[in-house]
Amino acid sequence: MDLLYRSEHMACRHYDRTDKPVIEVVKIVKGEKRILSVNNNEIVFIIEGRLRYFFKEFPTHEAVKGQIIFRPAGADYAYEGLLDSIVVIFRVHKPIALCDKFSIEKLYGNKKIEAENISEPLLEAEPGLKRIGTLEINSRIWYFIDGVMDCITDGIKCRCWFELKIKEFLVLLRAYYTKEKLHDFFYIILSGDTAFSEYVRLNWLSLRTVQSLADSLNMTRKQFTTRFTRVFGKTPIRWMTETRAQMAYKEITSTKKPFKQIASECGFSSDTELIRFSKKEFKKTPTELRDQEGNREKL
Repeated sequence: MDLLYRSEHMACRHYDRTDKPVIEVVKIVKGEKRILSVNNNEIVFIIEGRLRYFFKEFPTHEAVKGQIIFRPAGADYAYEGLLDSIVVIFRVHKPIALCDKFSIEKLYGNKKIEAENISEPLLEAEPGLKRIGTLEINSRIWYFIDGVMDCITDGIKCRCWFELKIKEFLVLLRAYYTKEKLHDFFYIILSGDTAFSEYVRLNWLSLRTVQSLADSLNMTRKQFTTRFTRVFGKTPIRWMTETRAQMAYKEITSTKKPFKQIASECGFSSDTELIRFSKKEFKKTPTELRDQEGNREKL
């Protein structure tokens, strides 16, 4: 259908002009390869085709038409198009809530990941290996996602509408999938205090310091540290350092981005601070790390 008053829509401050809109339809050609970073939780619908995903934290996964994939914030990944494909990406910028009356924490401990959900060879090679969360698209979700795609094709790129559609989708999950399946889909972010852990994962990079995170939650530093350690199993300083190190290493060795840009994206105040951090954590400068990786590729 034709979008009425298109110019008014495009002039609105809520029109999503970013390179990573809240909801995006992406076409991938066979043979296409890319390395990407996930700064927010992402829910990906495989509409057509077949893709191979490579994750640092999870085994390789081949995604086919009819699957939904959950990509947690911070899980850098690469993909390869095995066939011409179409995917729809929902970028969730807020802590996930299935509905106002059913918090995601209630899924925690609902069911352990069962062995049959992971291929036997992987279990033998790497005991306890984590896997990426997946669901099958049922008839209600197909109807829902078809409507979303039609509206985007018409030209709707309103952030308010995007957020409403994500909220609607989460309600549909609550209505049409068992708690066991939802547990297996979201298990990687579940804890006894998921709202807290998700807030940390979504905001630590922008807030940068333990004190800023504590202040944003109206907690003292001691209260925050105690709660954080209980949820994450390590102190906030250690967790933030390790997570920032993983991000920085990936960006330095897997991209050709300028170090100043990497410093900004990884929460450093300057490229000088990135260099100091790299020397401390990796015993090498960013230039040395990148050269080292380049030499490996030539072997």
